[in-house]
Amino acid sequence: MPMTRPVRLAASMLAISVALSGCAATRDATQAPTQPVIAARGKPVLTVSGLRFKDLNASGTLDAYEDWRLPPVRGHVISSAA
Repeated sequence: MPMTRPVRLAASMLAISVALSGCAATRDATQAPTQPVIAARGKPVLTVSGLRFKDLNASGTLDAYEDWRLPPVRGHVISSAA
C-alpha cells in the first residue's frame, strides 16, 4: 500500500531529527565559547573576559541569566504545602 503525503512527510521529519540528534554541539572545557552577535539598542553591553553580554537589568554586573555561556534554567516547580 503506498504511503500518503502526510505519512511520508512525518517519516522524513523523523528520519532527519534522528540523524541530526547526533550532531549536537559538544565542547570540552578547554575550548573557548563562541561569541554570539550581541546588539543592544536600549540596554548597555558588558564586556567580561573579552566576551560581550547584554546588561538586561542595567546593573553594570553580569548576572547568571544574562550569561549566554550558562545552560538555560528550567521553570521552577511550584507546590503548595497543605
